[in-house]
Amino acid sequence: NGSRLMVLRKGQKYSDAPPWSQAFASPQQIEALLLAGEVVVAAGVNDRLDRSKGGMMAALSAADGKKLGEWKLRAPPVPEGLDWQMWLGPAPERPYHPIYTPFAWRGWYDFGCGSFGDMGCYSFAGLFKILDLTPPTAFEASVSEPFEETFPKASIVSLDFPENAGRAAFKLVWLDGGLKPPRPDGLTDQEAAGYFKPGREGIYYAGTEGAIIGGFNGNSPRILGKNARKAPPVDRQAARRDAVADQWLAACKGGPKPLASFESQAAPTEAFLLGCIAQRKPGEKYKWDSAAMRVTNNDSINQLLDPPWRGAWT
Repeated sequence: NGSRLMVLRKGQKYSDAPPWSQAFASPQQIEALLLAGEVVVAAGVNDRLDRSKGGMMAALSAADGKKLGEWKLRAPPVPEGLDWQMWLGPAPERPYHPIYTPFAWRGWYDFGCGSFGDMGCYSFAGLFKILDLTPPTAFEASVSEPFEETFPKASIVSLDFPENAGRAAFKLVWLDGGLKPPRPDGLTDQEAAGYFKPGREGIYYAGTEGAIIGGFNGNSPRILGKNARKAPPVDRQAARRDAVADQWLAACKGGPKPLASFESQAAPTEAFLLGCIAQRKPGEKYKWDSAAMRVTNNDSINQLLDPPWRGAWT
């Protein structure tokens, strides 16, 4: 969060991989900076609108349920070349430990958004465009075991989306940590093994006229049900270069905004941050007022929306 704001405050052009933020206040601050100046921003999301990237990647659970404070007592020296204060950014002060970086930061509340925030943003980028989604109106989660400082090893996250422009209301469900949805009809045992055996992952869309199932990147999609004979759409991006980089460079030179501009990613970011909060406080269904940016049926949850930042990062 802090490094992104620092770059934008300097008016520099910026390309990054999502998630955009780990707290609700950061997207609002970034949006204000974008509106105030000529800053070109692009996110490295999957921009294939006919495919959505999803996954059931297990959330990292540091210390395997042990007291996390034990790790902080055995702090090794900071590696040469690493500015630990810069890396911490606005997060609470703590000693360096390799359990945080270079990868495992995703699993800690103070630094990342777990599996759902890490990979959900890729799925949501396409879904929001295809289905013209507005922010959810309710959210909840069930988890394997809640931890004090890290996301759970496994969870089920549900988001309720309202009707919009003639599209009916529906529920989006995310499963991670090895959990899978019920196996749909129409798959052979061999086909099902590619999605439902331990360690496998994929995406599954269930509709009134049938279903679509595909791999982690939406690759090799299968249409099930009444329309099973229809061929999947052609992958128009297969022969192209890195579309995200090309669009960002074109925008830097005065061209149109990237497809994955910040404006297009603000709403998906809001949705998956709600899911992350549900993972931290499972077992209750929360009602969400997007305009007011507040949970309306449990005020204690609202303190998680904008945690305090330390020092000069405010």
